[in-house]
Amino acid sequence: MENLSFRIEKKLSEMGWTKKKLCAELDITENGFKKMLDLGSIKFETIKKICKILNVPLIFFEDNQTNVSFNQNNILVEKDKKTNYWKLKYERDIKNYELKEKQLLSIIENQSKH
Repeated sequence: MENLSFRIEKKLSEMGWTKKKLCAELDITENGFKKMLDLGSIKFETIKKICKILNVPLIFFEDNQTNVSFNQNNILVEKDKKTNYWKLKYERDIKNYELKEKQLLSIIENQSKH
């Protein structure tokens, strides 16, 4: 959501605000805000808060130039990053399962030694 990120930064600059101040108003960390933009999804409640803070309409977030739209769960998604989000989630889940499997095998191995 590079275009969206740029537009938010531009609006913040016009207001004399920083991302840090916006994040404080949203009650999220700067890293959390960056992650939302990097993953290409923002919850609708967060969008409404940003709109209120920046004094912009919802259309500020949804247009063809930024290639974003709201999905069925009212989450703003960047069309070409939606697949990437699910891929990252799948990879993270696989790593968690592999870790749990190793832990279980280790427990079984330790119990069989005794």
